[in-house]
Amino acid sequence: LEEAVRAVRALCEVVRIFKIGPSLVYQGGLDAALQIVRAGGGQGVGVFLDMKTWDIPETVANTLDAIERHGGGAVVFATIHTYGLDLRRLAEAREQRRVKLFGVTLLTSQDDTELKELGIPLGVEDYVLHMARRAQRFGCDGVICSGLEAQRIKRELGPGFGTIVPGIRPAAGAV
Repeated sequence: LEEAVRAVRALCEVVRIFKIGPSLVYQGGLDAALQIVRAGGGQGVGVFLDMKTWDIPETVANTLDAIERHGGGAVVFATIHTYGLDLRRLAEAREQRRVKLFGVTLLTSQDDTELKELGIPLGVEDYVLHMARRAQRFGCDGVICSGLEAQRIKRELGPGFGTIVPGIRPAAGAV
């Protein structure tokens, strides 16, 4: 958490939203999000809470309620898994939420082979688009996807449906 706070202080003039995930939240609780915002020193800093919440619908809804209550307005985006989750209750509560919900369609480490092993007859791009459509239908504000799917999602689901592309890393040796 101390390292994250130092990074926010160093970057807050050029970065407005900072992603924090399970390891940081498990260390500092949702208070970690508030500390990130405070470290921004009034620079309009917010938090993208990448917890990839996945459980029964009631538990996911309760988790999002807790984020709303205890995130203190610091959390701008939160992620939920779209696989095997009935998102209807989340859609019903969308108007009352401050936190934007982004559905995780498929982990970027997964590929066609893994989908096939799971019995899913679609390739990665088609599966991600299928799950993005589902997320949109149930009221998510957007999805997490790789850069390979983002353009197609925007084209087919419209520019108002958001995409977040995580984990872009430079090629080995690139700066």
